[in-house]
This record gives sequence, structure tokens and C-alpha cells, in this order.
Amino acid sequence: MVNKNLKQTMGREWQKVRKNFHYPQLPQPKLIGEDSNGSINIESLEITVSEPFVNGLEKKGIAPEESLNEVLTH
Repeated sequence: MVNKNLKQTMGREWQKVRKNFHYPQLPQPKLIGEDSNGSINIESLEITVSEPFVNGLEKKGIAPEESLNEVLTH
């Protein structure tokens, strides 16, 4: 089960990223509980971001807003 607050943060950052790229028609990204990082499925264009990855970056001093924005941008 993913953290609800982190999921809401990702939603806010996703809207910022979409605005920066002129609102591309991509599905809402998903926050997952698996140990990976961020990825996109080229066929479905679905973006997934790992909650443990974001939490690990936060432990190193990178705010979730910043890490989510960077992962979603790239």
C-alpha cells in the first residue's frame, strides 16, 4: 500500500510537469511499492515511480516534490 500523502504530492508534481510540456496526453502516473525507480512503458505510455526509491532519496536530503518532479520530467 502506497503512502497517500506521497501519492497526492505526485499528483501535484505531475500537473506541473504536464504544464511545462504543454499538457501532453499521457495517463496519470502510478506510485508503486516495488523496489525500482521510475520507468515508462513505451507501449501504454504509463509512468510508474517507486515509493521506496522516493523515500530513499528523501533520506539523502532530496524532498519528495523535487525527486518526483525530476523523475516525471525525465
